[in-house]
Amino acid sequence: MKRFALTIAVCMLFSVSAFAAETKTYPGPQEGAPNVYKQIFDNDRIRVSEIKFNVGEKAPMHTHPYPHVVYILEGGELTLSHPDGTSVVMKAKAGDVIWIGAETHEAVNTGTTVLRATVTEIK
Repeated sequence: MKRFALTIAVCMLFSVSAFAAETKTYPGPQEGAPNVYKQIFDNDRIRVSEIKFNVGEKAPMHTHPYPHVVYILEGGELTLSHPDGTSVVMKAKAGDVIWIGAETHEAVNTGTTVLRATVTEIK
């Protein structure tokens, strides 16, 4: 009986560890990537930030808890990588508007120009 209880305890420990790995939490964009994000407005309905990615610059893995609209001020190329290993290359030009749902990603400027935009998160 003790062996059975020990086996159950070990299985539960591994299950909790696996669950914790799958549900890892990441900081918000301002906390996780202060080198890129500058918050310019925040209230109970929206949060607006200006972002600037120099060539090769990276915003480490972070979570946008809300859907957001990105308005491109200076175009370029960003590669967004997600925790599941998938990635998307986004090429945008000045004036483009991009809708992104709530998600977790890492962003890297993989282009040859500085990319600037505003990000408006809808709470």
